Amino acid sequence: MKDILIQFGPITVYSYGLFIALGIVAGYTHFIREAGRAKLDTNRLSNILFWSMLFAFVGAHLCYILLNLQYYLRNPLELIRIEDLRSGYVFLGGLAAGMVSSFLLLKKHKFDYALVMDLASPGLALAYSLGRIGCFLHGCCYGRVSHGVCAVWFPPDSPAGALLEPRIPTQLLSSLIGIAIFTILLLVRDRKRFKGEVFLAFIGLYSITRFGIEFLREDHYLQVLFFDIGQWAYLCILMIVIGLYIRNALRYGCFVNRQKLTLPRPK
Repeated sequence: MKDILIQFGPITVYSYGLFIALGIVAGYTHFIREAGRAKLDTNRLSNILFWSMLFAFVGAHLCYILLNLQYYLRNPLELIRIEDLRSGYVFLGGLAAGMVSSFLLLKKHKFDYALVMDLASPGLALAYSLGRIGCFLHGCCYGRVSHGVCAVWFPPDSPAGALLEPRIPTQLLSSLIGIAIFTILLLVRDRKRFKGEVFLAFIGLYSITRFGIEFLREDHYLQVLFFDIGQWAYLCILMIVIGLYIRNALRYGCFVNRQKLTLPRPK
């Protein structure tokens, strides 16, 4: 791993920030291309996407602070530490804040929220995959100690290398899962039977895989019975997704005629 990729005088390029930026560019490019094919106003959608991403970053950082609230109450000055602002984010918090802000903005500009989120979901999976590579190079979001064949030694000055033992590279596993979800969503997109199906597939697949990854991760939060608080959140989200999917599938007769929804995309 390599936390700092380039350092030239006062200019420092961190791997975490670079791959987050690459993820945003890749997700944005894919979304705008899909929106253009669907004959939507890409200029307005670009503005909405900008503000949604801004709120997503704020939500991701606030979620990180809330999950580590006792630490920040004891160390309030850490809230403005550059290192904390550089890597203290929780993807689920960012996703929730981005969803809420985009919903309000899309409704304000009279866009079909379900349709737009269908178009955006593959890009979100792609951005997530690239972002996890940044996590690996930085050494955060690490797995449990392991001496298996796939275990990775992290530098001692990284978050994952503090115990000086090899760890499961859950960041790379998450990145591969992101690519797999991206591929599955493209297949769902071409066969979807109701608006919102691609988005529900993304949220459902992310919740299932993230729930499983948590068993391999070391940096757990509050434990409640058998699972940590994050896993309980993913289970609740998954139940909501299943309920919404069944409701929409019944509404559009997907279990009866299995007719594919005509997409607003030129061939």
